[in-house]
Amino acid sequence: MGLFDAIRDKAAELLGGAEEKVSELTGTELPNTDTLADQAQGVGDTAQGYVDGATETVTNALPEVPNPDTFDPRNI
Repeated sequence: MGLFDAIRDKAAELLGGAEEKVSELTGTELPNTDTLADQAQGVGDTAQGYVDGATETVTNALPEVPNPDTFDPRNI
C-alpha cells in the first residue's frame, strides 16, 4: 500500500466518522459524503500515478548503482 493509498483510506475513515457524528447530533444526514469519498479516491489514485511515473523516470535516469555488499573498488 502506497502513501497516497494510506492517506486516502484515512481521509475516507475520518469523513465517515464525521458524517456519523453530525448525523447523531443533528438527526439529519449529510448530503454528498459518498461523492467526497469518491473524489478522495480519485485524487489518491492520481497522486499515486504521479509517484509511480516519477519513480520510473528517476530509476531510468540514474546509472546502475553497485550492490554495496558485493562492490569491490579494485574492479573499477
